Amino acid sequence: MKTEPLNHKERIKVASLYVAIFLGLCMYLSGEPLFFLNLKKDYSILFWTATLLLIVGTYITEPYFTKPANVTVNAIGVFIALLGYNYSSKYSSNEFYYPLLFGFGVLIICSILLIYFSKSHIEKNKDKLYYKFYCIVVEIGKPIVIFSILYLFIVIYYIKKNELTLTLLILFWIFFRERCLEKLCRWLEKLCKSCPSKKNIENIELIGEAIGCQNPLLYKVEIDYSKYKYNVGRGDIVLISLKETSIGIVIHEKQLLNKKWITVHLIEKSKSINDALNDNQIYNQLNSHLNNQKKTIYFISNAVYKINIKNEESRDNENEYQKFKGALEEDDLYRNRNNYIGYVVKGSNINEIKIQLLLDDEHNKYKEIKEGTVVKTKIHNKNEDVLYQIVNAQTDEENLEKYHIYGYLTITARKLGYYNETEKELELVPWIPYTYTPVFLLVDAEKSDNNDNSIVGKLPRTSYGIPVKDYNSLVTHNTAILGILGIGKSCLTFELIKKIVERTDDTKIICIDITGEYEKELPKYIDESKIYSYSGNPMEYFEIFINNKPDKKVFIVNPDKYPTNRRLAEETKYISEKILNIIKEKGICENNEARVLLVFEEAHSLIPEWNSTDNKKDQDYVNATAKVILQGRKYGLGSMVITQRTANVSKSILSQCNTIFALRMFDDTGKEFLNNYIGSSYVNALSTLEERHAIVTGKALKLKQPVIIELNDKNDITADMNNTSSDDTDEKDSNNKRDATNKNNSPSYNANETGSDDDEVPF
Repeated sequence: MKTEPLNHKERIKVASLYVAIFLGLCMYLSGEPLFFLNLKKDYSILFWTATLLLIVGTYITEPYFTKPANVTVNAIGVFIALLGYNYSSKYSSNEFYYPLLFGFGVLIICSILLIYFSKSHIEKNKDKLYYKFYCIVVEIGKPIVIFSILYLFIVIYYIKKNELTLTLLILFWIFFRERCLEKLCRWLEKLCKSCPSKKNIENIELIGEAIGCQNPLLYKVEIDYSKYKYNVGRGDIVLISLKETSIGIVIHEKQLLNKKWITVHLIEKSKSINDALNDNQIYNQLNSHLNNQKKTIYFISNAVYKINIKNEESRDNENEYQKFKGALEEDDLYRNRNNYIGYVVKGSNINEIKIQLLLDDEHNKYKEIKEGTVVKTKIHNKNEDVLYQIVNAQTDEENLEKYHIYGYLTITARKLGYYNETEKELELVPWIPYTYTPVFLLVDAEKSDNNDNSIVGKLPRTSYGIPVKDYNSLVTHNTAILGILGIGKSCLTFELIKKIVERTDDTKIICIDITGEYEKELPKYIDESKIYSYSGNPMEYFEIFINNKPDKKVFIVNPDKYPTNRRLAEETKYISEKILNIIKEKGICENNEARVLLVFEEAHSLIPEWNSTDNKKDQDYVNATAKVILQGRKYGLGSMVITQRTANVSKSILSQCNTIFALRMFDDTGKEFLNNYIGSSYVNALSTLEERHAIVTGKALKLKQPVIIELNDKNDITADMNNTSSDDTDEKDSNNKRDATNKNNSPSYNANETGSDDDEVPF
């Protein structure tokens, strides 16, 4: 039967027992209690030169393996002992004495040669002759072999008192050689464990030993399947017998060949938890059970036990069990154990943390880990959860033991701060979590108010909304919406226009659209009565729209719909200057008031970068437009830039945009530009953003740092318009009949008329 390996304390205890047994045996045979003090006595020589070396060498100095250097020391010790017998004994003339002395001399020389011609492990395996020679020398030089030879030689040829003495001394050697004392104690230990203790404790199963401490609350435990049959998994509650009994939760598992390593995170015993546990009958019984085991010789100080409590025998016991669980609920780790994903590791800083992911791909939470996922942790152990957002990850591997390698993921998460649900705002939190601080997946306990129409999106897979907080800044400090074709830029633009229309009183919106999409799609988002209708050249209607039409909010301009010989960049310049001149007459705005928003749809065509146009004059036109945007802020004029080609848009205008909505994009120029706004971590996530997701930042949202958000669903945005359309169907039919009756009396205008307060005809 294979003997289970002992730890260092157990080896010392067993070695001491063997020494005590041998001393007792020799006292009985010699009849002298202090025989070992007289070095001339036979039993004293046997004890000091052979038995003690055999026991100490086997259990203390070389318990697992022997090196050539150990062989040299052992062989020299035996050789000197034999020389001593030659000097002092009449039995040294034995026929086996000199061959034995010669053999140990050869062993000394061989071990020294092995040290001199030492080779690596790989080289040993390649050189078969060297490997066989190495194995033979090391095997003979083991304490259990070389000192056994010396012991038997002295017993048989030196002491040789009588048959009883010879028999008892050889039986002791066999008892030691077969490790009978270890097996006997192990059997008694298992027998004691099989006996039931308290009536409501079915068992406290020993599952392994703590083999490492990563911090005062994090321990690595080894479960050897050849020693411990009782299994344990993630989420189980265990006890660790440290200086005092501690309760922990299994948070991770690593599978090796015939064993498993688990990571246990201890529950911090706050005053409330301590009070609750000390008053709990079950915890006190578990603690008492372990304290009783400490009195046994084979108690393992770093032993780990799985708690297995029967809670069906009585109502009182069930109540105690519920109180026990209730006490653990005071701990943040236990309370959030189902959402535990990992802990903070080295390489973290104030802005972002590194997280070692402890979920495997079979875990039900694993699929929720991706770019944009929000996680939470603690800083300074405060009550508020600090939110972080995953922006990157990388693979890594760890060498566990010999040929065992464990692969894992290290996640990078940017700090968002504390989410104030009342203000719907992310507040900055200073400093950084400590290494090994637990990190949890953010799961909403309470749903936020989804009826707030200022919300433009929410943190991914949560209900934490991100609203537009400052509509004046959305306009006057300029906004950019960037992303590839078909990713949802126009839908987001229409939503922002809708919010400005509904949430501001006097702000006018002029959309320069060369796609024709606004005329068709915008009425799905805002009341069509808010859109100004005109005929002919729009330049003639701007002043009327801005000054004399308080009920009209949106003006759509499509340069392709009216005759002009100007290029797009030139026409954009004239429109911008015209609008600035109109609002200048109202004077400078106070309190950052927004008056007019210019929307540049397909901005790469309207305000192109200097190297993206074939006409040099376009650059002058774009510079003039940029000057208008720069000067217009103090008069309440701002812009919204929408483009799929960030590289082709004037950086003079784009760099004035304070609020950014960055959807998925791939071009390096666009990423390089955004790197100054959102940082490299978020820039790297741009190419893998999901549908209806964006990286946002800026004053209008009151965000101090970039955030990946999940944008509102189009159906939710247009739902209220659909409901309104359904309710007003009868009213619209009635109005249509009235308009048809009075059609001939309605005024009409052409492109050359200046118009008046009533100059409004269908487009």
